[in-house]
Amino acid sequence: MGLFFYFLAVDEILRIHEHLNVPMRNLFDTSGVFYFAWVIPYSIIILLLGIYFYKFLLSLPVRTKVLFGLSLVVFVSGAIGIELLEGQQAEDYGMDNTTFFILYTIEESLEMIGSSIFCFALLDYISKTYKEVNLVFNSK
Repeated sequence: MGLFFYFLAVDEILRIHEHLNVPMRNLFDTSGVFYFAWVIPYSIIILLLGIYFYKFLLSLPVRTKVLFGLSLVVFVSGAIGIELLEGQQAEDYGMDNTTFFILYTIEESLEMIGSSIFCFALLDYISKTYKEVNLVFNSK
């Protein structure tokens, strides 16, 4: 999971997903809600990761499962769900308009809220599972 979150951070900085739009649009001949065609391979990756981590997620305490699930739904609703609406808006009216900016703000907000819920879920799990956690920083 850590590698996936690392990839998401790098992707956000380098905008890898945005470089996939034209090749994916050409490959799948997409338009409308799939104007930002990067959502196709990323949706497949999310589905495959869900299958891969399914047993692990089932082994977690109920509260942690619910919080992880909520964080996933909120994050993906923004990252992919709102992105689909943005695609239709961008194709019909371009990206330099108030509606697109509102959708973009909602998308980014949902991603941040989803990430925050996930961080809370991790800290909540740690606090309920371990009596003590020690961090050691080496100044060398």
